Amino acid sequence: PKRLKLHRAMRADEAFRAILADCLGAASAQAGVLRAGRSVEGLHHLRVALRRLEVMLGAFGKAFDQDWFADLRGRAKAISARLGPARDLDVFLEDLWPQGTREGGDFAALRRATEDARAIAWDGVEACIASEDFSHFLDDIAALSQSRLPMGRGQSIRRVAREVLQQAAARVKKRGRAARGLEEGDLHRLRIGLKKLRYLSQIFATL
Repeated sequence: PKRLKLHRAMRADEAFRAILADCLGAASAQAGVLRAGRSVEGLHHLRVALRRLEVMLGAFGKAFDQDWFADLRGRAKAISARLGPARDLDVFLEDLWPQGTREGGDFAALRRATEDARAIAWDGVEACIASEDFSHFLDDIAALSQSRLPMGRGQSIRRVAREVLQQAAARVKKRGRAARGLEEGDLHRLRIGLKKLRYLSQIFATL
């Protein structure tokens, strides 16, 4: 996909709308792939697009002091959660299942049961993509990306990007300190923090 390019002279609200449009384009494209049939890669990329949307709404909502972005962010998370079981079972069966037991043997019954569970999960994916909740969410993101609501108080995108990245990095450092005990929950929160920092770094890289 073509990489989004932000320009240093952009206002923060202008850049935010461009970012939303980019995330929306990715989500809509992958939804189209999934409407045409089951696609493991399509599902993965749709969830990435939704996570990017969630991260951008959270970061810019705080930067712009727009609390109502939390509703859109929550909807993105809810949709991603509905798609999660199918993605988890795809990874389990395609990547994690031991190669030597794929032909059956003692694990044949477990394999069949897991494949049945994946089929049910994929029915859930199809229902989610076809739902009004999903289409309304995309419509609302499109409307926000095209709106002229006053946001960002005229700040430059460079200033906002610097603040957002500093906050994300500080959050990762804090979670890193908490994860030194190697507790599973702390490591998971660190991983999520690193993933969000990665998305933000990628989107601001052209600056």
